Amino acid sequence: ESTVWYPTMRLFRQPKPGEWGGVMEQMEAALLKDFPLVEQKSPIDYHVATSGFNRVTRTRQGLAIYNRHDKYVGKSVGEILGMSVQAVKSRLHQAGLFYQPNYEFPGREARTYRMKSADTSLHAYILRQPWKTGMSIADLGANDCELAQRIAERGVLVTAVDTVLPAQTPGVRSFQLDLNEDFPEKIGQTTYDAIIALDVIEHLYPPEAATERIYRSLKPGGLLFASTANISYIVMRLTHLLGWFNYGKKGILDRTHHRLFTIHSFRRLLENSGFRVARIRGFGPPIRDAFGDSILFRVLDQVSAFLAQIYPSLFAFNFLIVARKVPTSEEKMLVTIKTKVQ
Repeated sequence: ESTVWYPTMRLFRQPKPGEWGGVMEQMEAALLKDFPLVEQKSPIDYHVATSGFNRVTRTRQGLAIYNRHDKYVGKSVGEILGMSVQAVKSRLHQAGLFYQPNYEFPGREARTYRMKSADTSLHAYILRQPWKTGMSIADLGANDCELAQRIAERGVLVTAVDTVLPAQTPGVRSFQLDLNEDFPEKIGQTTYDAIIALDVIEHLYPPEAATERIYRSLKPGGLLFASTANISYIVMRLTHLLGWFNYGKKGILDRTHHRLFTIHSFRRLLENSGFRVARIRGFGPPIRDAFGDSILFRVLDQVSAFLAQIYPSLFAFNFLIVARKVPTSEEKMLVTIKTKVQ
């Protein structure tokens, strides 16, 4: 829709006052048509400035507008460098390093935990593990089942669990369960060779009860792959020095985190729950997944990944602990009896 007062302006109207979802959908379609280089793998950044495009904003009249031709409005030092300050903030918001409420739009509350594709990511590391045909694995907090499906393709028996029923995927058994409840009664006790709990335990309350339930679900000697955000990450340390503690919708200071962990405190949690830590691996922030696959971002991603591996307590954005279940005396006795019978 246009206006005779300003022919180069496009208007997007709300169907009803306060209904921004439909407006944003129309605007996204228009932007993707005019600017095909905008990434489509995640919800569009409505504040990203590109060539000939200044900004998207709201007005008191309920209009979302953008101007393709006015090159003066919104000029900034960031634009001279090729990326506006708003674009940087938006990307940092996606990565979970920065939070600002105006980067959230009504109707965009879909599940936001995306599987990372960079080879330096936590998900890529999990997929590189030597999963063997016939193994029984539970993926807690499976989300859209993408990781579970990739593992199941190797002939692994995968059980996917989430608060919202995971997608029905061939080779994957799905459960809709609250992980704060006694889920071993539903998915099985002493059943699994391995359990994957990526960025899950910090969302459960209390975490000690969650790790106890995970312990009960594993076979004696079974492996737990548990990751969480690192509250002692160097960026967090610097922001703490400045007095900033910026909770957001995701990232290290996700508002739904019931407990914040350092590597030491997370390790202690698992050891107190009956696990023996086998290895610890740190990961840098998801630079390539959040910002793009250019040479610059590839280099930054590789450098941050390297630093996270050699000094994870300081440079890891999040970290993974692989821990083995130490069997109880009763479980040891049962294993001995089964071995003798066989």
